[in-house]
Amino acid sequence: MGWTTVPGGTIVGNTLVWRPVTFAAVTTTKIRIYITNGANGSSRVTEVEVWGTAAGPANTPSAVTLTAPAANATYTAPGTIAWTATASDPDGISQVELYQGSTLVGTSTTSPYGGTWSNAAAGSYSLTAVATDGLGVKTASAPVGVTVTGSGGRTKRGAGAGGGDGECVVGLQQCVWRERDD
Repeated sequence: MGWTTVPGGTIVGNTLVWRPVTFAAVTTTKIRIYITNGANGSSRVTEVEVWGTAAGPANTPSAVTLTAPAANATYTAPGTIAWTATASDPDGISQVELYQGSTLVGTSTTSPYGGTWSNAAAGSYSLTAVATDGLGVKTASAPVGVTVTGSGGRTKRGAGAGGGDGECVVGLQQCVWRERDD
């Protein structure tokens, strides 16, 4: 590619060491600014350092989908939830993370992306996969809701120290005792 004439690229009467030249964007590999009647009456083509904030192409958001667990899936506490996600991006994918709300519960750095969230307590959760592309930009999947129900442990019944009765659910380690008032 040859030299490109820059509009406003001729400077007359320059006696400054540094003089900014602003011009409309051009596509070229070489820029020439011709200086006439400079210091000591000299004229010359000078070396030009060019920089700017030209915007490159926009970063395309990653495509990310949480493929497992299925929406509205139900697990028993303490839940073990296997998760998988698909992710793609023209800049590549550096990792996919699984979030329960705003809490990170898993990270995968290789495709196929996935892992296991272990010991999930009873409750309802919103899970989201977040892909990070090769430029560090993060994109979240649509959320998937899951439910973890109480333990499927055994129930033990017995008498309390004061002679009352009650029950304990093994696994949850929760006990309810009703003491007698007699």
